[in-house]
Amino acid sequence: MLFIHSKVEKKSLNEIWFLTNEQKAIEVLAEVPGTVFETLINNKIIEDPFYGLREHEVSWVYESGWDYKTEFDLSPDFLNHKHILLRFHGLDTISEIILNGENLGSTNNMFTRYDFKVKSRLKDKDNSLIIKFKSPTLTAREEKGKKGFDLNTGYAAIPGVPYLRKAQYSFGWDWGPKLPDIGIWKPVELFGYDDIRIDSFYVTQKLHYNKDVDNISDLREITDLGVMSADLLFEINLESDLSINEMEQYSLKVELKAPDSKITTKEISINNLILQAEFSLEYPYLWWSHDLGTPNLYDLSVTINKNGIIDSVKQKMGVREIRLIRKTDEWGESFYFRLNGVPIFAKGANWIPIDSFIPRGKKKGLYKSNLNNAKEANMNTYNTW
Repeated sequence: MLFIHSKVEKKSLNEIWFLTNEQKAIEVLAEVPGTVFETLINNKIIEDPFYGLREHEVSWVYESGWDYKTEFDLSPDFLNHKHILLRFHGLDTISEIILNGENLGSTNNMFTRYDFKVKSRLKDKDNSLIIKFKSPTLTAREEKGKKGFDLNTGYAAIPGVPYLRKAQYSFGWDWGPKLPDIGIWKPVELFGYDDIRIDSFYVTQKLHYNKDVDNISDLREITDLGVMSADLLFEINLESDLSINEMEQYSLKVELKAPDSKITTKEISINNLILQAEFSLEYPYLWWSHDLGTPNLYDLSVTINKNGIIDSVKQKMGVREIRLIRKTDEWGESFYFRLNGVPIFAKGANWIPIDSFIPRGKKKGLYKSNLNNAKEANMNTYNTW
């Protein structure tokens, strides 16, 4: 079989899903990303538990297991990729994954992504993907029994949630209801690629000031404080089964576009699966909280090239330095944040989750509206719960 050096191809699996409870008494269309509670509300099987005492009428939902199922076809071109990866960006929480009748694996952490290599398990027509979720409360009780000791959950919560890697508020809190949700709360995708792809990357930053910010004793000195330059270190993680000699036929380009549209580029040869690229920006556009300035953002792109773009990732990035300052003083120890060398007088709130059913809150635009409300109230700091 001939594999050409084609671009990494993505296919969303967010389209048509069905949700079934383990008793097979309920089968409805489900939106993905989405959750069991959200789906049951949308299909008018339950009323919104946020009203009245309905919270206490829906415990049967989280005491049951639930299956998500979808079927999909794939084109010959997609199947011709040398490697195909199935990625779950977020599953809540305890599940088994079955593809075309074969068990792929299990999940037990709401907060991490799960990747599975599935090239050999796929076909062109009628692929079946099933996610079998276990009850979070029953699983918590099982785990509690295995450990043989109790972890405190507080007076307002269903016991057992500390034993799960799941949002702790979902089992109940003093400010929120007992509604431990279940479901595919982030997107599902297939990636087809041949030789090499970008797996992940992150950036570390170091700012250089025109003064020694650690030894400024008079706050009047910050009036002419400036950032002369910023050193950025990019670490890019690749996935490939090529030899080093074969990888060297590819190049990797990192590009930064400033708010004034000036572009800075670094191109490096690929000789390892972990690569680094260094940038030094003179007088960079800094990210500031809204009360101190403009939250400037750079457009960042990382691409793999060989006779054209093979894979690319784009993201926005702020150049900033935030430090928690704890210094011994006459009262004990300081505790404040410093943004780009400037001490912050924190004005804010504890930001609890926007909705017990997270995808629903995002679809309603609550992230944006909550943040805009905080800005209008002159807040500059959120403690994200």
